[in-house]
Amino acid sequence: MKHKKLNLIIVGAQKAGTTSLNNYLRAHPEISGHKAVEFSFFADPKEYQEGFDSAYDKLFDCKEQNTLVSKNVTIAFNEAAIARIKEHNPAIKLVFILREPVSRAYSAYTMAVKDGWMQRSFAEFREILSSKQYNDIMYRHFIKHGLYAEQLKTILKYFPSEQLKIYLFEDLKENPQQVCNDIFKWLDLVCIEVAATVHNSTVQPRSIKLGGFLNKLRNNENPVKKLVKSILPNALYSNLGNKVQQLNKSTKRFPAIENDIKEELLEYFEKYNQDLLNQIHQLDHQSLCIFSQDNWLLNQ
Repeated sequence: MKHKKLNLIIVGAQKAGTTSLNNYLRAHPEISGHKAVEFSFFADPKEYQEGFDSAYDKLFDCKEQNTLVSKNVTIAFNEAAIARIKEHNPAIKLVFILREPVSRAYSAYTMAVKDGWMQRSFAEFREILSSKQYNDIMYRHFIKHGLYAEQLKTILKYFPSEQLKIYLFEDLKENPQQVCNDIFKWLDLVCIEVAATVHNSTVQPRSIKLGGFLNKLRNNENPVKKLVKSILPNALYSNLGNKVQQLNKSTKRFPAIENDIKEELLEYFEKYNQDLLNQIHQLDHQSLCIFSQDNWLLNQ
């Protein structure tokens, strides 16, 4: 069966409220989304080769006439994935959420600690930045994700600005209803009230070892994952994995980032934030949707 194409995709940024926004939008009776947290179809060459209809049958369970929404926060800096989205639907709408990059970096770092694959100190950023170790995994996973101007440049290489809306995480956090209403109208849908619940928040794990094991299971080449997925339906596998992850969460939050490290990182990101703002000034005026004028981006 030939399925309709995606109408909207949330392309980033990681740890910027994308899971929450995706869930808010999916609460609309005329919107349907995928069961997995991330829609990996465009980022995974093997999945893409199998075709969209195959991915739809595995991950979507919805009314065919509904507006289709998806999200994947790894593809904003993945040009091949952006090109595949263009090929899939040249008229698709894209949402890009920006978070103050130091807070985003620390949130991503604590998530990596929770997941069990990062044991290094956050303070190592001093040495990494001073010696320009741009291939270091901490730079690539935590700093580079916050260089939004690079990601935006890739998106605009394939899509016109009128198909893009940029929001700030801080606005989404403070007023999710306003952000959702803006998107509902953009999709020509009636606005509904959304239940503002935080999703995918990062707290310390009960077990670092279990977190590391669960993180390894995310790799599609993991033999355990292959075996389990050959037995269980994809939706059941995803739901089971999510439940185990929830059970491994404690109620203890990570300590706040140290002030001196925060100040150094704020200084590092300053020029990149200015590049982003300069780039945004060239966009269609309706692309940037900022509801609070007191924010890190406009105050550059």
